[in-house]
Amino acid sequence: MVIRHSVKDQVYSIIKERILRGDYPTGSPLNIAQLTAELGVSNTPLREALSRLESEGLVVKSNLRYQVISLSDKLNEDLNQVTTIQALGALDLCVRLGRLGQLESELRQAFDEQLLAYDGDDYYEYLCSTTGFDRALVKASGNDLLLSVFESTALFLTLVTSAKHRGNVEKNMQEHMEILMAIENADVELARSLIIAHYDKPLSMYPV
Repeated sequence: MVIRHSVKDQVYSIIKERILRGDYPTGSPLNIAQLTAELGVSNTPLREALSRLESEGLVVKSNLRYQVISLSDKLNEDLNQVTTIQALGALDLCVRLGRLGQLESELRQAFDEQLLAYDGDDYYEYLCSTTGFDRALVKASGNDLLLSVFESTALFLTLVTSAKHRGNVEKNMQEHMEILMAIENADVELARSLIIAHYDKPLSMYPV
């Protein structure tokens, strides 16, 4: 049940979190009547929340029915390419602008937050912290426009990360740690290869 203040924002946050957690699996329908009864809200704020999620790409609408976006090899490949380009571009900017120290600091803080989220045993918080590590890499470049481009795909990245690493979060943490260590050792070429390997994974490798 949600309170009446900013109802549509609360409904949006609840449904988004449930999608990213996997409570509403990718490709599954979202039943309007069931959701209104469960959340104790009218159709209007619920539809407004679903429309916002549709505009962000987590929800699709067909024949007046909503469903969670389906993961596909094409979507995964496109996302892999976009995030790799963003991460490598940010790394190159950090090198060119002398911001490797800033990058190390941002990644260390993000990784420490990821460790805390892992120890806290909250899967949604952990998911957000993994995307936080990717965000830190881009943020360290100091390019606000590049960061805004990252934010436009961040929800997709969180969703795909959830699907790929559900039940195997240690693998994701290990890869982040290796990237961080490469940056701490100023081994840019190793960091580049680790970043490429980190994002370039087909869905077929995981039980989506």
